[in-house]
This record gives sequence, structure tokens and C-alpha cells, in this order.
Amino acid sequence: MAKGICMDFLDVPVGRYGTAEFIERYARLRMELPSLSLTAACLVLFTALLIPSPMGIEAGIKTARPKPHKVTVTAYTNVEACTDSTPNETASLLQIKPRHYGKIIALSRDLAKQYRFGDQFELRLNGRTHIVEYQDLMNKRFKNRIDLLLPSVRKSLKFGVNEGVLIPLDRQDRKPARRMG
Repeated sequence: MAKGICMDFLDVPVGRYGTAEFIERYARLRMELPSLSLTAACLVLFTALLIPSPMGIEAGIKTARPKPHKVTVTAYTNVEACTDSTPNETASLLQIKPRHYGKIIALSRDLAKQYRFGDQFELRLNGRTHIVEYQDLMNKRFKNRIDLLLPSVRKSLKFGVNEGVLIPLDRQDRKPARRMG
């Protein structure tokens, strides 16, 4: 018998069968045990209908996968020419450290409306996949675009303009929580 299956007082695995199967099995047991009272029979049937099968629970729940975004991907670095007057601080007030390069993104404001600072994404770019975190905002003039934080102006210019796919990660898909700051 599989673990986790609820048993009624007749040792019938209640949660394992669908309603039709349960009624059929109950009818066979009823033939074997004619002394079973009507109240007990109703209780068994009612219990079977209340306790869903484990497979039915998972099959019945449809999880909505996050919608991927086709985006234009550029790069920036933490110098005043690429940012505002506080180049070492993101819009989320995160102080940029060397470990953040290649892992922090700035979202255009149209995309940022749907997310919160700290949300993680899978960025598919040039045949590679990167796990990145939203910590910064882009200028209002940009639409459907993200900026990847890189360590230097030279590397940012070399990165250029690319097309990529940005996929929001569900909470269970995320890497273990670790403070970025």
C-alpha cells in the first residue's frame, strides 16, 4: 500500500480511487459485509468524496508559467556617463560590488511595472543562460529593454546590442535566497 493514502474503517484506500472506482469497490465490499449500516455506508462514501486522490490534486492544479519577454539587451557600467549622479548605487539602493557584475539588470520602465526589486530572471542570450536579478531602472525613453551590469565601459561597448529572452523565475525556481548587498 502506498504511503499517505487515507484508509477508512473497512481498510479501503479512500484517496486512491476516483468516485466511480470507489463506488464499485464499495459495492463489492457491501456484498461481502451485508451487516454494514446505511449510516456507515454513507459515511464511507462521503469520506471518499471529500478526500481527493493525490494524483487528482496535482493534475487539477494548473500552474501558470511566467510569460517570457523578447527583449533588447544592452550593457552598462557604474560610471556617471552610464548612470545618474550616484553610479555605485542602484535604484533599489543596492551598493554595487564586484560580485554583482553580470548578475544585476536594469529593466525598462514598461517591464519594471510588472516586477519588484529583487525578482530573479533567466536571461537567454547568445545561446547561453544567465540567472540575473532586477535591481535597477533604465531611463524613461527605453521600452522593452534591459541593461546588464558589466565591470567596465570597454566591456559594455564590446557587449553591444543583442536580442534575448527574459523569463521570470517562480519562487520555487529561484536560486537559494542570498542577500545581494
